[in-house]
Amino acid sequence: MLGVRVNGAKDAHVVSIADGMVVLTAWSPEAGHCVVIQHKDNYLSVYRHLSGVLLSKGERVQGAQVIGYAGSDKDAELSMLEFELWHEGKAVNPELYIVF
Repeated sequence: MLGVRVNGAKDAHVVSIADGMVVLTAWSPEAGHCVVIQHKDNYLSVYRHLSGVLLSKGERVQGAQVIGYAGSDKDAELSMLEFELWHEGKAVNPELYIVF
């Protein structure tokens, strides 16, 4: 993983970090539900291990809009979210851009 893991209450709201457009919603056994949002200036935000997703590919989102609910990974007893931030195809430290 190239981002951060955030622990929280199961099914807590997960929000978009900024305005953008959903470019992917998917599910896999390893990552659960996943949402990828394209933002201005070639930024992508990636949200993994969601228990549910409220958006579809192609939908516009606003910053702080609820996009889904925190889930867990297959081995975790606590709820958590994996969050990644990419800029022009390179992973960047999301802690430099958001406040937890």
